[in-house]
Amino acid sequence: MKKITCLFLLVAALGSCTPKPENKVETVQPAVPASIFPKGNAIEGPNFNGIAYLQRLMTDSETFDVVVSDVVFEPKARNSWHSHPGGQILIATAGKGYYQEKGKSIQVLNPGDVVAIPVLMSCIGMEQLPTTGSRI
Repeated sequence: MKKITCLFLLVAALGSCTPKPENKVETVQPAVPASIFPKGNAIEGPNFNGIAYLQRLMTDSETFDVVVSDVVFEPKARNSWHSHPGGQILIATAGKGYYQEKGKSIQVLNPGDVVAIPVLMSCIGMEQLPTTGSRI
C-alpha cells in the first residue's frame, strides 16, 4: 500500500510541476459560409469569363412569370454585358461581388445586398480574393 501511495504522490507532484499554458488569444478565421442550395452545374458559354455554377430553384413558368436561380461565382469570375427581358433582382448571399449597369459606376455587393435591375445592360462579377460569391 505504501508503494501505491508513494507512486500516486510522485505522479501528482510531477503533474503540478509541468508548465502551465500561457493565456494566448487564438485568432479563429471565420468559415466560408456554405450555401443552403446545391452548388449546381458549371455554366458553359460565351457569357461567362471564369468559373460559375447555376442551380435553378424555381422554373414553374405555367404558374409564375419568373425564374429563380442561385449562381455561384468563383474568384475573378464575371459575366458579359447582358440583359433580362423582365429585369432582374440580385440578392448577394456570400462573398464580395460587383455589379455594374452600362454607363454607370461599379457597385460593391456584400451578403444581404439586394439590387433591382430594370431591363438594361448589366455585368456581374466577383473580387479577385480567394473567396466564392453567391447570388440569387
